[in-house]
Amino acid sequence: MALGVCRELTEAVIALVRGSEGVRTALEFSSGAGASEGCPPGGGPVEFSPGDLPALRAAGARCLRISGTSPSSRSGSRARWSG
Repeated sequence: MALGVCRELTEAVIALVRGSEGVRTALEFSSGAGASEGCPPGGGPVEFSPGDLPALRAAGARCLRISGTSPSSRSGSRARWSG
């Protein structure tokens, strides 16, 4: 997870994109927890379309190959939803 990406994140994005015309999302670390060491605090919105699904699946598989599995804790909240 050196770049702030993990298989679970790619799977979550895949679930959002699958069956849609596309999604635009922005991810940020909690202000209380802060970014992990070496990770940027957040970036601008990113758009994903169904055409990105193969790349997202490949990225998730690569994360799993590189990092393997280990216990982790994640939580999230939806700050705003616009449809």
